[in-house]
Amino acid sequence: MTGIYIHIPYCKQKCRYCSFVSSFDTSGIPVFLIALEKEIDCRRGIDFSKNKPPIDTIYIGGGTPSILPKIALDRIFAKIQDNFTVQDNSEITVEVNPESLTEEFLTACVNNGVNRLSIGLQSHDNKILRYIGRKHTQADFERAIELIQTSRIANVSVDLILGLPNQTKQSLLESIEVAAKNPIVKHISLYALTLEENTELYKLEFAPDPDIQATMYEDAVKVLKAKKFTRYEVSNFALRGFESKHNQKYWTGEEYLGFGAAAHSFLTKENIRIENNPNIAQYNLGRFEDKREAVSNADRIKEIIMLQLRTASGLNLKKLKNDTGWDLKAKKAAEIKDLKALRLLVQKKDILYLAPHAYYLLDSILMKLL
Repeated sequence: MTGIYIHIPYCKQKCRYCSFVSSFDTSGIPVFLIALEKEIDCRRGIDFSKNKPPIDTIYIGGGTPSILPKIALDRIFAKIQDNFTVQDNSEITVEVNPESLTEEFLTACVNNGVNRLSIGLQSHDNKILRYIGRKHTQADFERAIELIQTSRIANVSVDLILGLPNQTKQSLLESIEVAAKNPIVKHISLYALTLEENTELYKLEFAPDPDIQATMYEDAVKVLKAKKFTRYEVSNFALRGFESKHNQKYWTGEEYLGFGAAAHSFLTKENIRIENNPNIAQYNLGRFEDKREAVSNADRIKEIIMLQLRTASGLNLKKLKNDTGWDLKAKKAAEIKDLKALRLLVQKKDILYLAPHAYYLLDSILMKLL
């Protein structure tokens, strides 16, 4: 079933590691909302004239959605309801930052059916937070958690980053403790810091040490496992039953529609990928799409292998062959044999899995299989 992603490209300030499309000129939000509503009405030119298509996940990310006024959330969800049929028990997520989450915004979330929040903590260390350009403190995070606990939302995901400047292994593990101690936190995303050329930290010539990151990752996985957070994807850990339904659409090749500047869509029936205009000013003028292209079979094969090996569900070799015609088991028999001998891959019938200790070596493994 289709999922919807909406990108809110506005923040109070730009984090020093961030390469996402965003602007801190929040005066543009009213014009952006009008453009966003128009784009949702257009439905990407897809013919849904007979029925409003069903969806079962909505994810509003950014940027910083929690800086939006209450009326903005009301308008966005009303527009979704106008154009789509939101299924019962849908997963509806909104990203929030600790310092900008207010009681009014939280009430708007609850009133519009939001049942999952994703909080960008990144680190509990206030010195690290200041250095990387975050506006919140650990106290802001604790206040946000307390505020959420007064609402009906009891499913919270927390984002953390490993490999930050001046971050130690102990500091990372303490950040995990700060996040995981809260009973409403059911999901933790742990991302290894990578820096694009357009980020401030890159320009300052900071580069995380990959060996230190790998060690920190393995230690973090052990701590999360002890706290019952199961790794179901390289960077994602959840208590049983609280895996992100929306993110799994990306990894399993399901359909999703992206709205907002720089958002992406994947249409499964047409096998088309759409990239929205990353220029916010142009998007606000109604120039929504930047690129629309058919996904070649070769690219689809690569995507399936790369994305599904990231998950605990593994890569279904039989399904890959049936769906694309590519017999990886035959084409890469020698490479698979070597990787299994090195205990980096495990095969159970037609499913190929990463070995538990091999997740951080995924890029090297993929080089052998692609």
